[in-house]
Amino acid sequence: MKTLPKFTISKENQTTVIAFMARLDAKGASGLLQGITRKISAGNTTNLILDLEKVDYIDTAGAAFICYLETLGKARDLKTSPSLTLNKRIQPL
Repeated sequence: MKTLPKFTISKENQTTVIAFMARLDAKGASGLLQGITRKISAGNTTNLILDLEKVDYIDTAGAAFICYLETLGKARDLKTSPSLTLNKRIQPL
């Protein structure tokens, strides 16, 4: 069974915030694609914030997923900005 990453989507005025939590990896990123794409496409959003602050693990598929969302937002003329802090301890490979 595929485990999907945990996330919340909130909207205030014309800003949509997608906040990811825990792991964002190959196992779950593909399962989120359609649902999140639908949410971004619906409504009158002009700003898209991808909140990665509570992500504790991301692999290359998760990073590609974030890049795809950012590209999708720009293609829809949204002001897109990833939001994260880099002060967490990064574990070596």
